Amino acid sequence: MIKICSRFFSSLCGLLFLAGASAQSLEVTYLANAGFMLKSGDLVAIIDGILERETYGMYAALPEAVYADLLAGNPPFEEVDVLLFTHEHEDHFQSAATYNYLQKHPDTLVVAPPQVIDRLGIDNDNVISVWPEQGEVLEHNAGGVQVELMQLSHGRRQHADVENLAQVVHLGGFTVLHLGDAAMEEFSFGTYDLGQRWFDVVIVPYWFFKSAPGQSIIKRQIKANHIIAAHIPPAELDEVKAMLAKDWPDVIVFDDTLDTRTF
Repeated sequence: MIKICSRFFSSLCGLLFLAGASAQSLEVTYLANAGFMLKSGDLVAIIDGILERETYGMYAALPEAVYADLLAGNPPFEEVDVLLFTHEHEDHFQSAATYNYLQKHPDTLVVAPPQVIDRLGIDNDNVISVWPEQGEVLEHNAGGVQVELMQLSHGRRQHADVENLAQVVHLGGFTVLHLGDAAMEEFSFGTYDLGQRWFDVVIVPYWFFKSAPGQSIIKRQIKANHIIAAHIPPAELDEVKAMLAKDWPDVIVFDDTLDTRTF
C-alpha cells in the first residue's frame, strides 16, 4: 500500500492539462447511487461505483447482470484504469464487491481514504491511501488519470469521524469534481477556493438542491458547464426530477444504470 503525504501545487498541473487538452469527448456513465464511470479516449475511472447490493433500504446498487459484466470486464468495462472512492459508507464503497473485482483485475489502481483501504484489506503498490491535511490538495497520477484530492467534511455528530475525499478527476483535458457526501458547510468549500475554479462536470448530492445552505454552495462555490444531481433514492426519483425541472432545469439527472452523457 502506498501512502500519499506530500504537498503538490495545482496551478502548474492545471496549466499542463490546458496545454494538453484535445478534441476528445468525455463520457459520463451512471452506475448506481453516486457511482459513475468517466471515460475520455483510452482513460477510464470509476468513482464510488462498485456496488453489488442495495444499502440502507433506499439506495440503488448495480443490477446483477451489470455487476457480472463489471467483474468479467465485459463492455463497457473492458479496461478500467483506476477505482476512486470518496469514503467508506456502503452506499459508496462495498469492500467485498471491490475485493472481488480486484481479484479479477489486479492491475487496476485504487485511490481512497485510509478508512476505505483498511476495510478493503489489500496491501500492494496498486492500492493507494490518501488523506490530505485540512486545506491541503494532494495530487496523484493514477494510470494516466490525474486526481486532485481534498478533505471535505462529511458532517458533524455521527459522521464527524468519516474521512470524505472530494475528488477532481482530470482525463482527456476534462475536469470532473465529485463531492462524495460533503457536508453543506460553505466555509469548508471556501477553504479550497473552489468557487474560483471552473469544472466541466460537477457531481452533487441531490439534497444540496433542496436546502438553503446547499443552494448557496451551488450558486457561490460551484462553477461548471454541467451539474449532475446524484445519490437519489429510486423511490424519490420522480419527485426529485420534478423539483429540479422546476427550480434547476439545467441540472442533469440519470434515470437508469449505464445511461451515458457525452460532453
